[in-house]
Amino acid sequence: VLKKLGKYYEALESYDKSLEIEPKAAGTWYNKGITLMELDMFHEALESYDKALEINPDDSDIWYVKGNTFGVLCQYNDALKCYEIALEINPNCISAWTNMGHAFKDSGKYQKALQSFNKALELDPNNVEAWYNKGRVLEDIGKDQEALKCFNKALELDPDFELNYTYFNGL
Repeated sequence: VLKKLGKYYEALESYDKSLEIEPKAAGTWYNKGITLMELDMFHEALESYDKALEINPDDSDIWYVKGNTFGVLCQYNDALKCYEIALEINPNCISAWTNMGHAFKDSGKYQKALQSFNKALELDPNNVEAWYNKGRVLEDIGKDQEALKCFNKALELDPDFELNYTYFNGL
């Protein structure tokens, strides 16, 4: 509740007290990591996720947020490893496919990024973010007409999707 209210430091204190009582509570370590992310304490968040994974190594959500943290730190290879593990555990995690696409794009691996966004779209053809980001990758590799189709699809699905207008108007 404290985290939802934006009281992140109070939430951290609460998690620490809880972990003193039950240090093997993977969910508490996970939530502490999420809270640390909100405070831009990325390395501490990674430590918290590692503690959670020691307890529950088969939790795809923990691997996913750990990947997100590495992504924020521009450590794309580490992010990709985490997303791969998350997807081994839960191959239908659309967010992991989408964020894997981001990590591939940001590391210049455009074909793999397209494959990831396509997989996300295979699982959810109405995923606006995947259509938009697929369009960005296509634009980056010079396939402007295909990119435009993706941006149009994203606009069709969500006319209020703000980032879409920027790219749509630029082509």
